[in-house]
Amino acid sequence: MKSLNEKNILLTGVTGLVGRHILYELLLENIKGISINKIFVTIRATEQSPYDRLQELFDLGSCPTSLTKFPFEYFLNFIDIINTDLLSDNLEALLKDRLPHDLTVIHSAASTNLASNDAAKADVFDNNMIATFHLLKAVASKTKKVCYLSSSFAIGQKEGVITDDYLTSTNGSSRNHYEQYKLQTEKSVVEFCKSHNMQWQILRPSIVCGRLLEKPYYYMSKFDVFYGFAKCAAFLQNKTNKQSPLRVTCNMVSSLNIVPADYVAKVICKSIHCDIKQLNIVHKNNVNSRLLVSEIFKSVGLAHFKIVSETPSDLTKAERFYYATAGSIFTEYLCSPEQSFDVRELKKIAHDVELPEIQNALPKLLEYAAKCEFDSKNSATQALSIDNENNNSDWKVLIKDIKVNPSEKCPTY
Repeated sequence: MKSLNEKNILLTGVTGLVGRHILYELLLENIKGISINKIFVTIRATEQSPYDRLQELFDLGSCPTSLTKFPFEYFLNFIDIINTDLLSDNLEALLKDRLPHDLTVIHSAASTNLASNDAAKADVFDNNMIATFHLLKAVASKTKKVCYLSSSFAIGQKEGVITDDYLTSTNGSSRNHYEQYKLQTEKSVVEFCKSHNMQWQILRPSIVCGRLLEKPYYYMSKFDVFYGFAKCAAFLQNKTNKQSPLRVTCNMVSSLNIVPADYVAKVICKSIHCDIKQLNIVHKNNVNSRLLVSEIFKSVGLAHFKIVSETPSDLTKAERFYYATAGSIFTEYLCSPEQSFDVRELKKIAHDVELPEIQNALPKLLEYAAKCEFDSKNSATQALSIDNENNNSDWKVLIKDIKVNPSEKCPTY
């Protein structure tokens, strides 16, 4: 394992949930006295400047408590902001004089568009695949190692125990363009790095939820994936009744793997100093899909629903809306075959990081999202508010373990 003080790091996707937590973790390493020469971050201008977008990451509520003791200006001693879009035509020219040699590139920027339409295909192709190679070509002459953040779901719909090796194993069928291009990009990144004599590493987080290791808990920068499912449920909560409950297709054995953002960041920052080539950053325990659906509906007050094994043919108006929106994305996931992850290598790398049970934290994670009204503009304020309310309590000891028997009859509420 090499010291962090030997590395210059280029980090993309820093305004995203995982990217910002990687930055927080790298800064914490600096504060602990393990120096990083510089953390270069690519941020594109929007209606805000890159400087302002970076500064927002350190607002109270967004930022882990351990970093709030320091003014934002202090962190600028370690961070170099590069104003660019990864698809920019002048990316290579812009980076040429800004970056040092022997870079470690942590490529976190990506679209998590899980839809299956043509617009989603274009989105993930451009922002996940094309942007990745545009970046690699621009920095190839200065890069020593590339850490590409993929997804554990790149394996597709596969039954059984999932190992860390996606590059040579038999993969399942892709459920959407996101999974397809993630796997395709993984293989192409490896080929590119080998041909340019660069070290490579593929790290694959599963579904990422809000922060659970450090206060303020629950923070999310964007309410997508299962939070997006909850947002749809919130819209439908007044459109169902006992006579016509919302029928949601979900099989008996499917489950989803969810990990907190700060855990993912810690594992990534440990992994970049290891020689490991592929690693799934996952929870040792999946969350049963029926439990997840039930908790989501409870969190938004959708009282009348029924979990069914097959999609009904006589859909109500509310069900037509559901299956055209959240259901069009999640039905395949809720009907996936039984699977689990081999976490032996992960345990070696993250042996000193406590990972809480996600099913215990689900009610609080979803309550936070509902209080934010699934709007990222409310995220920091709400996280800080919850932290103040629960200053003397801890969800880890207040929430009882939930046990689910997959063989039980599908519930109706």
